[in-house]
Amino acid sequence: MEDIEYKLRFLMNSMTLTVNSVKYAESAKNQLEFIKKFKNQKIIHCFIKDSQLPIITPLMGLPINQNETKHKLLFCQIAVGTPLFSSSEYAMNCKTPHGYDSFLISSSQEPIETVIKNFKKLSKTTNTLSSYSYVVPDINRVLILGEVDFTYDIQLENHYKNNELCENCNTSNSVTFCLAERAAFCSDCDKLFHNNNFTQRHSRFYFNEIGKKRFINCKYHSSTVIDYFCTDCSVPLCTNCRINDNLHQNHNLITYIQACDDLKTKISQDPEMEIVLKRTNSLITEIEQEITQFEQEITKDKDETAIRIRYMHEYT
Repeated sequence: MEDIEYKLRFLMNSMTLTVNSVKYAESAKNQLEFIKKFKNQKIIHCFIKDSQLPIITPLMGLPINQNETKHKLLFCQIAVGTPLFSSSEYAMNCKTPHGYDSFLISSSQEPIETVIKNFKKLSKTTNTLSSYSYVVPDINRVLILGEVDFTYDIQLENHYKNNELCENCNTSNSVTFCLAERAAFCSDCDKLFHNNNFTQRHSRFYFNEIGKKRFINCKYHSSTVIDYFCTDCSVPLCTNCRINDNLHQNHNLITYIQACDDLKTKISQDPEMEIVLKRTNSLITEIEQEITQFEQEITKDKDETAIRIRYMHEYT
């Protein structure tokens, strides 16, 4: 269940999403048959809505209504095979052409030529794939692995990611967090509060050096910042948790910042990370190749249409 929660949090870039329950399908035999059938094709793990045809799954993000807090999706494998970059209207109403197994669409309502140009621009800067989705018309290309019930509250998420504003002036963006004051300050307020020898001894952490996500509020005490990490339970703790929760007595506690540093080091040294990066870059390359091919098809169709129109004018 932790693995699925990690996947969901990654797809939503979330720090608060929690999995309530997972009902796994008894599909060990089916999974082997599925992998054998599509072994030479691209297969992805993803989350989809129940009873939805054609199947739609975003490359990043989840197909949920963010106005709600309780969500239920199917966890599955999909053999997307070779996708065709197309318009949403075409993908939702047509079968895949010969040589293709699925569609790749954009959520943008702009003309397909503009979408292609935007994607190329984005892929060179942020590599964002959040506005793109696979569309799979063939239900036989989907293997259901389980049903996931989870909680994701967009308002709570925004709160936990902290407001960008300084907690003193509420005007300028915060640039640092002071452990002694338990607050984030902008540059001017930082100088104002730490202008003497006593307050200059406060431990301050600057976001441009270590990032801002290391200073999040406790899940159970929303007004208190996370201070510790219990290595025995693998959970973050605030001061209230440490004092009032007997569960973590005599457990090994380290600072949350140290836990972040340890995790960053562990991830950077993990050989699987290189494999993940290669897969991600390979996916982006494949999509760019599909876009290039689609551009060529558009140009070809335009040229053929122009010839037909010219022919009609000449002989009518």
